[in-house]
Amino acid sequence: MPATAADDEHLWLKVKGTQIVTSAESDGGERLFIPAGIGYGRDVMIYPRHYPPGDERILQFCKERGLNTVRLAFYTLYFNSVENRPIDIQEHVQNHIDPVIAAARKQGMYVILDCHEFMSGTIDEDDAREDQHVPKWGEEKIQQWINAWKIVASRYKDEPHVLGYELLNEPHVTPTADLRDNYRRCIQAIREVDKRHIIILGNETWTHARSMERTWGDIATTIDAPHNNVVFAFHDYPDDNHPWLVEEYVTTFRDKHGVPVLCTEFGALNWKKSETVCRNFLAGMHMLFAKEGIGWMIWCLRTLEDHPRDSYNTVDETGLGPPIVFDSCPYSDLWPAVARVTASPMPLPKRPPFVVPDALPGQEIIMEANTDGYPSDLSYSWEVSSDGVSWSKISGDTELYKDTNTARLRIRGATALMSGYYYRYIAANPAMTVSGTATLTVKAPVLSAPAALVVDAITGELYVTDANQHTIYKITADASGISLFAGAIGQSGTLNASGTAARFNQIAGIDIDTQSGGLVVADTGNSTLRILNSAAAVNSLAGSPGLAGFTDGSGTNAFFRNPAAVVADNMGNIYVADTDNHVIRMVTPEGIVTTIAGTPQVSGTLDGSGTHAQFKNPAGIAFAGNTLYIADTGNHTIRFITPADDAHQVFTLAGQPGSHGSADGDMATAARFHSPRGLLVDGDTVYVADTGNSLIRKIEISAGKVATIAGYPGDDGDGDSGVMPGVPGFKDGQGNDAWLRHPEDIAIASDGTLYVADTGNAAIRKIAADNNATVSTLTPDMIELNPPTPPPPVDPPPSSGGSSGSGGGGGGVPSHWFFAIIIALVIIRARKPGKIFLP
Repeated sequence: MPATAADDEHLWLKVKGTQIVTSAESDGGERLFIPAGIGYGRDVMIYPRHYPPGDERILQFCKERGLNTVRLAFYTLYFNSVENRPIDIQEHVQNHIDPVIAAARKQGMYVILDCHEFMSGTIDEDDAREDQHVPKWGEEKIQQWINAWKIVASRYKDEPHVLGYELLNEPHVTPTADLRDNYRRCIQAIREVDKRHIIILGNETWTHARSMERTWGDIATTIDAPHNNVVFAFHDYPDDNHPWLVEEYVTTFRDKHGVPVLCTEFGALNWKKSETVCRNFLAGMHMLFAKEGIGWMIWCLRTLEDHPRDSYNTVDETGLGPPIVFDSCPYSDLWPAVARVTASPMPLPKRPPFVVPDALPGQEIIMEANTDGYPSDLSYSWEVSSDGVSWSKISGDTELYKDTNTARLRIRGATALMSGYYYRYIAANPAMTVSGTATLTVKAPVLSAPAALVVDAITGELYVTDANQHTIYKITADASGISLFAGAIGQSGTLNASGTAARFNQIAGIDIDTQSGGLVVADTGNSTLRILNSAAAVNSLAGSPGLAGFTDGSGTNAFFRNPAAVVADNMGNIYVADTDNHVIRMVTPEGIVTTIAGTPQVSGTLDGSGTHAQFKNPAGIAFAGNTLYIADTGNHTIRFITPADDAHQVFTLAGQPGSHGSADGDMATAARFHSPRGLLVDGDTVYVADTGNSLIRKIEISAGKVATIAGYPGDDGDGDSGVMPGVPGFKDGQGNDAWLRHPEDIAIASDGTLYVADTGNAAIRKIAADNNATVSTLTPDMIELNPPTPPPPVDPPPSSGGSSGSGGGGGGVPSHWFFAIIIALVIIRARKPGKIFLP
């Protein structure tokens, strides 16, 4: 047999006090293991050749009925103790034992190697044993038995699926002194080659429970010194002792000497007893096993057919009944049910610790018990502790805790006061209890109202603006750290300077100018555009600080009114959503500002050319393939301008002007948005931060469809009446199971990961580039400086132009040439190049 792999270390069992326990390397560490199994009289009671593929099918039968162990009878001198069938131990090991060990590995079971022989040549049940007559063992046979065990132990010393070595089934009439001496010599020989496996010792005569103390009492704790890895076996049948008397014998012996006991053989066969007597005996024995945590092995498996009982036990009280036949194992309607209660599950490898991701205040946390691979009938409870010492059970659902009796505990809104709390689950059934403990960390939020963000395609770093704090932050590529890049927390102003000396006012939109390599930001409250280099040196690009208005021109001669979003093209031009002027502006690298679309200072819904078109508080903008995409926030629509030349034709891509909702579907007719803001374009897909709905949506242009990828959608009802927007909240999860609160912007990394400025939750969320749209929350640690704790997150209004009314003519039904343009856009569309922030 091949040596066991290092990753099988968790399967080893050992003796500890009065118990058989699992390895410290198993999941849950050292804990009680109760063997529950059946005797396997291979090629005597049952023949594997009758059940292809043989041993594997037989062990599968046992496994399916809840057993974790088989007790394999093998022989060292004579096969089945028949004198004319001598054993070649090497051949016997390979052909009789190896196949069962291989099957046990595959089925995930243990094997007890049971030397099913007896030392005495005379037994008192010749009618049952038939031709089992061998000479009483002399020294030569005893030494042959010892040598055979040493060969067996050498072969399986590294095999954890072998539970232990049962040195002899039932020694019969062998004097106690001789029996002890023979066992001691055999143990010493085994320990020369195998110091790890459990050794199982039977007792005088029939290994009765009543003979345990007489056989081993004064040497029970020294017979295997210094290894002390011994279990003491007992057998019992209806004619031997009543279960209550067996309990007294075995528990007294166990508790007196502090050693474990194991019933390696019991049953109700071969005895002409009534059905009532047999069932009462078996029920009593199983109650003993369950009450005392004692393992058991039924004798024995005969066929792979389930029968309620052996037919030779159907005799009534008069003793009359059908002839003895070999049906299935005795009372197969009893032992599978008992095995489900008492049999321990096979040990599992150590699993990763029960870990809870760091949280931010207000976030819904889901703690999930790590019980994969355990039985499905576990019941769950949860406890909480402030010090890890004193624990309180979390009883029933409350405003804070939900699903308290399931494998997934929900904490509905973690608070800063809960940071450092310990949580643990207890999962149990009658056979086992498992637990796991974790610590909750609730971090003080660094951000207060993240408004916009952009990813540096080269470094993977994330730049985030915070409107409430008047600052720009930088998050490391691995999201472990966050630092203040520019501005001072809570201090507004107009000063151009470097880093934290600079001042902004309700800063919002941000992008990377691929030509200059710097950041460009919409300094909303100052109604200006600012630029920063990699050293965070801040300069003005256009607009007059603190003076809102509308004028095209150069530099400070131009005026804006609360611009909310910016985007750079590949030529160094900056496009601006000039929100409260209801227009889209363009700023050249020289700072010359022109209006390219929208009627200045007039809101409306009209599609058209240039300034003949109308917008209402546009607050999001994206650029790809010479086309501009606009989040027309006040109109609840997504618009586009193409081509970006002197014509600047404006079309409505998705949503209905003046009609808000959260419906997915056809982008031109069915889809609805509510105050959308952030946009990004990735190939054929436009991603939308649907702020008023607290959703992340996508528009698949070629398919003409809108779908929700994250957030909990609302219900549009019939028309605008009864419309319920998407539900705001703060919970990680997949797709609709994740909750956001008024997200205002969205960005994409080179690997397709989406990052969301979840404004109302004061958080940055990440949406994995997988089919599940798995949403998680970034919880970076503050580096470089420690700002004062910002104010708690609030629910901001969706936008300044978030009303549903219309300020101009309707857009009408798209014309045929509109769809031709859409098809052309799809043909030329490619992924938006990643932005690179250069020094």
